[in-house]
Amino acid sequence: RFEFTDRQMGMPLRVVLYAESQAQAERGAKVVFAKFSAINDIASDYKDDSEIMRLSKASPVIASEALPISDDLAAMLAFGNRLSEKSEG
Repeated sequence: RFEFTDRQMGMPLRVVLYAESQAQAERGAKVVFAKFSAINDIASDYKDDSEIMRLSKASPVIASEALPISDDLAAMLAFGNRLSEKSEG
């Protein structure tokens, strides 16, 4: 059992992994923290250069054109839509 802590999305993130070795657990934690960092780069409303902020800034200007987005952002938006439908807003 190995625990790792990092600061992600403005708050502490603790990861608990079960692995055969410290090195294996460290590799796993590195992957987890990298994924959280990538999600933050996509979806943060605190980072002016995040994908969602760039989309938000562009949308009034290019409202008549489709804007390309990453697969991760598309998945997040689709999940949000499903959740909104299930919870009736």
